[in-house]
Amino acid sequence: MMNGQAGIEFFVYVSLVLLLLSIFLYSSYSKQAELMEKRIENEVREIAESAAFEINSAVKAGDGYERRFNMKDYYSTLRDFNITILGNTVKVNFGNKHHYGNLLTDRIVGNFTLDWNRIRNDNGVIYVN
Repeated sequence: MMNGQAGIEFFVYVSLVLLLLSIFLYSSYSKQAELMEKRIENEVREIAESAAFEINSAVKAGDGYERRFNMKDYYSTLRDFNITILGNTVKVNFGNKHHYGNLLTDRIVGNFTLDWNRIRNDNGVIYVN
């Protein structure tokens, strides 16, 4: 009779420990997923604001401004996202996440790549690549 009781107690303790471990792992995974979501949102925002900064710098500097830069300086986690210039905004999409950056002009020709870019101001028209 004693061996049966000890076996049941052991089973109950092991079950309780496994339950607590499962709850801890689920909680940890949920927090990790939430942090990754925030990181992606921040990076999408950073890319959009950086692209807008590059265009707005060319507008403010005036005719003759030219610069080469690498978009990789503005992101580290994301690899496959879209940058689109729409009128006075630049839009960055990654999955269901998107962010807009405001531009000082809508006189923009071209679009950004995910790697090296060249931007220049030629008589008030901003050329990207």
